[in-house]
Amino acid sequence: MAKTKKTATSMRGFFLRVTGKKANGYLYYRFNRDGVGMTIWTGINVDVKSWESAIQSPAKWSDYTSEERYIDDEGKEAYRSTEGSRVKRLMDDVVSCVNKLIADGRGQKGPDGKISEEDKVLFQKSIDDIVNHDAFLRNKKAEVDNLNHIVAFYNFFINGIESGSIKHHNGKPYAYNSIRLWKAFKTDLCAVTSEHMTFEMIDKFFVDKFYQNIEKNSDFGTTKNQKAGQMRKLCALAAEYGKNNNAYSVSVWKSRYADKSDRRTSIYLTDEEIDALYNLQLDGTMEAVRDMFFIGCMTCQRYSDFKRINRSMFGKNEDGVPVIRLTQMKTKTKVEIPIVDDRILKVCEKYDFKFPQFSSVYFGTTIKKIARELAKVVPSLNEIYVTRLTQTEAKSEKNYARIYAKKQCGKWLTISERQSLKLFLQFRVCLDGVHLWERDEEGNILKPKYAMITTHTARRSGITNLYNTGVFDTKELRAMSGHQSDDNLDLYIKTSVSEQSTKIYLKMKKLKEGKKGQKAQKISLNKAV
Repeated sequence: MAKTKKTATSMRGFFLRVTGKKANGYLYYRFNRDGVGMTIWTGINVDVKSWESAIQSPAKWSDYTSEERYIDDEGKEAYRSTEGSRVKRLMDDVVSCVNKLIADGRGQKGPDGKISEEDKVLFQKSIDDIVNHDAFLRNKKAEVDNLNHIVAFYNFFINGIESGSIKHHNGKPYAYNSIRLWKAFKTDLCAVTSEHMTFEMIDKFFVDKFYQNIEKNSDFGTTKNQKAGQMRKLCALAAEYGKNNNAYSVSVWKSRYADKSDRRTSIYLTDEEIDALYNLQLDGTMEAVRDMFFIGCMTCQRYSDFKRINRSMFGKNEDGVPVIRLTQMKTKTKVEIPIVDDRILKVCEKYDFKFPQFSSVYFGTTIKKIARELAKVVPSLNEIYVTRLTQTEAKSEKNYARIYAKKQCGKWLTISERQSLKLFLQFRVCLDGVHLWERDEEGNILKPKYAMITTHTARRSGITNLYNTGVFDTKELRAMSGHQSDDNLDLYIKTSVSEQSTKIYLKMKKLKEGKKGQKAQKISLNKAV
C-alpha cells in the first residue's frame, strides 16, 4: 500500500498530504483550541512540486506568492494573480475564518475533552464555502474575461468540469477519466495556439497545423481522432456560450483516421476457460486477483465496480430473486445483477465480502501472469491473434530497442535502464533485440491469447458468454451491464465469424427440421381424412 507523505511546514499550520507520486494535492490546516488540536481539509489545491519548493525558505515562499508583473495592451505595467498568490489569499481567508469562529466561542473543549462534532462540521463547512466561492468567482471572471480566446475558454472549461458547474448535455458530470483526458489535451492545444489567439482566427492553416502536430505526437488513429474530437467539442461549446462566431471552426474537425484496423484486437474468455481459471491452484495475491477477475466475469462489471462489491450490495428483488445491487462508478448507472452461479457467493464469503484492494496496474499485470500459467494447461489460450500495440507497449518497445542497443555497444546503463532491461528480457517474446513482440511478414503484431487478457476482459467475457447463449435479448443484457444503448453494448460482444456461422447453421437446421415436422404432420392429417 502506498504510504502517505506528510510535509509539515511552518506556514501557520498548513501542510500537504500526498499519496504516491501525484502532481497535485490538497492543503490541510491544523490549529489548537484550549489545548485540543483539530485538522481540517481546506480543499485548496496546489502543485506539489511548487509547494514543496516554496516552503524551503522565506525567499522562495515570497517568490511563490508574488503576483506576476506584465505589460498590458496600453503599455502600462500591471499585475495578475498566480497560483501561489491565490493559494496565499485562500490560506489567509481560512485563518481569518477559523479565528472568527474561535472568537465567537466555537471550537471549545467539551466535558469529554474534545471539540464537539457540531463545531467540527461548522468549521469544515465554513472553509468549504470559502474555497467554493473562490472557484465560483474564478469561473465568473473567466466567463467575462477573454473567453473568445481559445486558451482562456479552455481554462474556463477545465475549471467548470472539475467543479461540476459544466456538465454533459445529458446533465451528468464529467467522469474522472474524462477530466484527465481533457487536462492532457492542453499540451496539444498550447503547441499550436497562443494566449492571444481567438476562435475567429481558426482557418485552414491553423487546422493543418493542428493535424500535423497530433500526427507527429500520436501513433494511433483512435488517439488522433479523440484529439480532433476534443477540438471540435471545445469550438462547439464556445459557440454555445456565444464566444465563437466562426462557423468554420465548428464544422472543420473530422475523424480523418477512422480505421478499424487501428483498433487492438479484443478477446474474451469462453465459459470453459473461465471454469479452468476458477479451478487453477493459486495462493496469496494471485489467488485474490484470480477470484476478483472471476467475479468480474460473472457480473459483467468493470474493475472499478467489481472490486467494490461488499455485503451491503447483496439482497433480493421484489420477486425474491437474489441480486447484487450497485451504482457504477463511471456512469453512475444503477444495476441489479441476478446471482445465478453459487460460486459468486462462495468467492465473496472467502473474503468476508470485502476484497483486498489493488491498483488497476498491479491487477492487470498479475492477471496476465496468471493467464500465462493457465495457458500451460489450456491450449486455447495459446492461440495467436493479429493485433496492435497500445501506446504504452509501443513506448516500451522503443525503450527496449534503445537500451538493448546501448548495452550491445558496451555503454554504461543507469540503474533505471538496468531495471527496465531486466523486465524487458523477462517478458519479451521476440529475440531480435529490437522488438518485444513477434510480427508476421507484413509487420503485424502477433500475440497469444493469454498475453491479451486485461482487467476489462472480465466484463467483455461475461457479456459475450451471456449473448452466446442466445437466451437473452439486448435489453436484458444492458440491464445487467449498465450500457445505455445497443451500439455501446455491441462493442463488447466479441464473437468470431466462425461462431456466428455456427449459430446461423444451427438456427437454419432447426428451421428446416421444424418445416419437415409440419409437412409430415400435414400428410398424416390428409391420410386420416
